[in-house]
Amino acid sequence: MPFVHPYCRVSSDQQTLDQQMMIIKPYYEFALKRRGFAWVDFYVDPETSGSIEFCHRKAGRILDMRLQKGDAVVVTRLDRAFRSSLDALQMLAQWRKRGVELHIIDLGLDSSTDIGKFVFTVMAAFAELERNMTSSRMKDKYAFARKAGLPMCRHAGYGFRWRYTGKSVTVTKQ
Repeated sequence: MPFVHPYCRVSSDQQTLDQQMMIIKPYYEFALKRRGFAWVDFYVDPETSGSIEFCHRKAGRILDMRLQKGDAVVVTRLDRAFRSSLDALQMLAQWRKRGVELHIIDLGLDSSTDIGKFVFTVMAAFAELERNMTSSRMKDKYAFARKAGLPMCRHAGYGFRWRYTGKSVTVTKQ
């Protein structure tokens, strides 16, 4: 009997695992249970950056080791599993050789089809592009703040406090 292996990842406290879990369970009930898949408990990587390769994450590694021919991996969004197109494509190639399907719910993607594989390849490139653009924007933001003498984060630091004067913000010693 093939198994469904649901995978969830969050990189910060602001993201919720519950939301991902609430999306995956009904997807299983609607799309995979009637195809004969049995449910396996969630594989969760909390507070884990998407830049870490899938098999280098604790739950990702365990999930990969447990996969058998005919099984399926289910994620809510592509970026919950992969942020590197190379990592995504290598994992998909390995899983396809082993007879494992990948389902990405928000894309309606099933990697067992040729169209699904093509869409996955294109979307993996977009996921990596998004990650790189976010990183670039953050670097630009910090460089601007440094040059303008603005605070780098929302905390003033010990012994200092924020001071709001009109439209400007400064940090002053207490």
